[in-house]
Amino acid sequence: MRDIGKNIKTLRTAKGMSQEDLTAALFVTRQTVSNYENGRSRPDLDMLLNIAQVLDTDATAILYGPPQSPCRKPALIRLAVGGAALAVVWGARLYVAGLNPAKLLIGWAILAEWVLRPLSLFLLGWELMQLGSLTGKLTPLWGKKWVIFRRVVLVVTAVVALMLLPDTL
Repeated sequence: MRDIGKNIKTLRTAKGMSQEDLTAALFVTRQTVSNYENGRSRPDLDMLLNIAQVLDTDATAILYGPPQSPCRKPALIRLAVGGAALAVVWGARLYVAGLNPAKLLIGWAILAEWVLRPLSLFLLGWELMQLGSLTGKLTPLWGKKWVIFRRVVLVVTAVVALMLLPDTL
């Protein structure tokens, strides 16, 4: 809360306003706005709310600073861990696929078809979602208008999962 003046100045310049523009909108003198920004005085609660309204923000942005962009480090870590897991699973799939079919035990075939294939597809989808979250803003599809869309995606996913089952059933 010590940097209220700095926050007012940052938000004002980000909005492209001069001190004169802000003083005209708040109906105060330029000296008052200058005192706020230099930390010589602080606005009272009503003035704080007026400043927030003029700067198209909320009072918390003036008190604590404008919101910061989210840190991308956790997303990069998830992307790297998922990529490593995907590489391990794909390597295991390739190893099992390269085994001699005559010497291939039933357990290895079950492992390859029932565990490694679905796991590799899941990890591939995970990686694509992590990449999408890094490149753009992904938001969950909630609300009534998305109910049908989510159900269609669920049915299509179930059909594709059934098609991927081995023919030995």
